[in-house]
Amino acid sequence: MMKTSTSLLKYLKIILLIGFMPICLFAQTPLETGDMESWDYDSGGDYYEPTGYWATANPIAKLSEFAPVTTFRETDNVYAGNYAAKMVSATFFMLPVAGTVYTGIFDDTQITEPTEAIKIGVPYTDRPNRFTGHYMYFPEESDSAAIVCQFTRFNNGQQELIGQGALVVYNEVNTYTAFDLEVDYFSSAIPDSMSVVFTSSAGGQEFMAAAGSTLYIDEVAFEFETGIKTPLMPEIQVSLYPNPATDILFIETDELLNNAQLAIFDMNGRLFTQKNIAAQRTEISVQAFPVGNYYYQITEQGRVIAGGKFKTLSR
Repeated sequence: MMKTSTSLLKYLKIILLIGFMPICLFAQTPLETGDMESWDYDSGGDYYEPTGYWATANPIAKLSEFAPVTTFRETDNVYAGNYAAKMVSATFFMLPVAGTVYTGIFDDTQITEPTEAIKIGVPYTDRPNRFTGHYMYFPEESDSAAIVCQFTRFNNGQQELIGQGALVVYNEVNTYTAFDLEVDYFSSAIPDSMSVVFTSSAGGQEFMAAAGSTLYIDEVAFEFETGIKTPLMPEIQVSLYPNPATDILFIETDELLNNAQLAIFDMNGRLFTQKNIAAQRTEISVQAFPVGNYYYQITEQGRVIAGGKFKTLSR
């Protein structure tokens, strides 16, 4: 092996353990933009990486020419939009490596220190009641996939698990199939962090991952009791500014939409205003909005393609 073998072995243990949580979660990037429609090419590792608050284990490929890339930008087998996430388990010198996508960051500047480089979790203060999306799975041998969301908070220096939704897939699912998981809450506390993990080999904590097991994930969202839906893999990129807003809120999309509609709800799910979107930049006057937090949704042909939150302040 190369000189980097020690670091690679540490990474493999961490990536295998990602398969099931709880593990150490770190609030890092604000939950503002994240989708499977925008990927950046990394020439150093020769792979595509999802942008926003999503990360993968692909950067370990930079440590050795033999280290595998296990997450891919999928262009053919997608549920909606142009891309989906494809995770493929692999091996490295006979050791299993689970294909994994998670909310958080992989800090390339700390690539030789696995526990410093991988940060799972993003700041989040809502309590969705459902975790939904679409997936396909093609296991090898007796492998299984995992789809997990967790909501946590730091309490007296310790991380407290507040709620969780999880699905383990044991059998082949050869067409895109919906998952709709109820989030079970263990307390009434408000979380400060959220983490989502998808892995093509759920037996990672027991160092079990069959090479070739493949998981596809697309159109993931959180849903609330109010009926509001917040996509975690929106089909378009949306920028809201200024946020917080006092007079005018500008909403920009990365592409021109056809027959799209913007709807704004208060925190109780009541429709506050709606407007057709006919340009890439839309202006909303918020002068009459009471101070507080609001949800927005963008729909096209009856489907929610983007959504999020913003805040208003007094003038």
